[in-house]
Amino acid sequence: MSFAFRFESGVLKPVINFLDITTKDLVGLDAQINTFRINLESFLSGKPSLDVLLWGERGCGKSSFVKAFANEYKDNHLRVVQLPIQQMEYIYSLYELLSSRKHEYFMVFFDDISFEEQDGEYRRFKSMLEGGLEEKPENIIFVATSNKRHLIKDRVLTTTSIYNRDEINEQMSLYARFGLIIAFRQPDRETYLNIVKFYMEKYGVNFGERWDKEAEAFAMSKGARSGRVAKQFVISKIVGIL
Repeated sequence: MSFAFRFESGVLKPVINFLDITTKDLVGLDAQINTFRINLESFLSGKPSLDVLLWGERGCGKSSFVKAFANEYKDNHLRVVQLPIQQMEYIYSLYELLSSRKHEYFMVFFDDISFEEQDGEYRRFKSMLEGGLEEKPENIIFVATSNKRHLIKDRVLTTTSIYNRDEINEQMSLYARFGLIIAFRQPDRETYLNIVKFYMEKYGVNFGERWDKEAEAFAMSKGARSGRVAKQFVISKIVGIL
């Protein structure tokens, strides 16, 4: 039985190739894991829980984080459903479908969301989170990832116009619709090298005494340290590109 789905044009489609990962594979994210786990287990127990925003730079593990918990709690009747932000008009159809599955719990997942400064789409998204006449079913929790904390490109206020101030305040308040906000930041050098070491052990390779310096140089060439960069370094070494 599938536990991961995509909801497209009103149809629930099972995900065929779902990443095999657990929280044990998420190096350097212990604090984030603990916070998310407390909230998720409250949700799975039928107790109050908070919708979650995972924000931070690309490659720091936000999407993998969601997949890891989906894998880890699938036997606790947890399911994950990815809903593209462009298909928000189907949200009430999704409510109707999932609310009928009384003994299952659903993370409705919005991946990599953000809005342009003048994009009115954010109002629709905010309205959906707040709810209209129809409340979100109790067996649904929202989880979203974004590279921007406020989900909208920030701008510097260069006018004293009260109308511009109101508009900016409304835009910046969107992220506050999520009760639990968890930050994912670039790992420091030690954590980055621990992630590299994790992937070396996972793939059963040893790159010699200078692997740490090579890994640092690779990160500098990419412009940042991250879990994604650490994995790319190890694979690049394995295939012989480096």
